[in-house]
Amino acid sequence: MERIYQKIGRIREYLSLIESIKDECLTRFTTDPVYRGALLYYLYLLADSCISLAELVIRHKNLRIPQSYHETIDILGENKILEPGFAYRFARYINAAGNKKNHGFIEDICIGKMREAYDGS
Repeated sequence: MERIYQKIGRIREYLSLIESIKDECLTRFTTDPVYRGALLYYLYLLADSCISLAELVIRHKNLRIPQSYHETIDILGENKILEPGFAYRFARYINAAGNKKNHGFIEDICIGKMREAYDGS
C-alpha cells in the first residue's frame, strides 16, 4: 500500500508543477522551447505515473494482468475502481502517451486542448 501512496504523491507533485507553469500557456508553448520542453516532460511523467499507479492497484487487488497500457486503465474501469466511461476515454490517451514510439502524441494533445480552451473563451 505504501508504494500506492507514494505514486499518488508523485502524481500530485506533477499536477502541481504543471499547474504552476500554465500561465500564458497558449503563447509560451509555441514560442518558448524551454517552457514547451518542461511542460511536455511533466505531462509525460504524469502519464507514466498514472500507468504505474494503475499497475500497482491491479497487483494489490489481484486483478487480471493487463497486456497493454490502455488495458491497464480499462481493468480499473471494469472493476469500478474508476468510472467506466472515464476509464475508456482516459485509457486511449494513456495508451498513446505511454507508447514511446509516439513522441508527438502528448504535444498534439496539449496543443489541441489549448486550442479548444482558446476557441471556447
